[in-house]
Amino acid sequence: MVLAGLAVAGTLYGAYNQYQSGKQQQRTAERRASLLNQQANEALERGLINRELFARKGEQTLASQQSSFAAMGIDIGSGSPLLMAQYTANAIAEELVTMSREADYEAMAIRNEAQFTRDSGADAARAGRINAFGTVLSGSATAYKAYKG
Repeated sequence: MVLAGLAVAGTLYGAYNQYQSGKQQQRTAERRASLLNQQANEALERGLINRELFARKGEQTLASQQSSFAAMGIDIGSGSPLLMAQYTANAIAEELVTMSREADYEAMAIRNEAQFTRDSGADAARAGRINAFGTVLSGSATAYKAYKG
């Protein structure tokens, strides 16, 4: 009878530990996923700041080109100076689009990692419950044999 009681106690203790381990892994995964989401938001914010700085520098470059032509007495409203200004403006716009896409892609990759982490935590919690249940079943059989034994 004592052996059966010890088998039951050991079984319950093992099952509880498996359940708690799964829950702890899930909590850890949730914290990591939350940090990753913050990192994704920061990547988007950093991308916005970088685009604003680049746009400002681009405007300064364009203004510098135009003032250089004007200082030489060249009409900036037609011909090569106008084409150069249009080329510079287009290059700036293309780079801004590229910078935006890169920030979006980085944030998306980080958010995907966060979701994978969250899913892994949920899987660990589920595995903890299943393993705990298996331990109870196995331990019940052991306790029964000890009781009958």
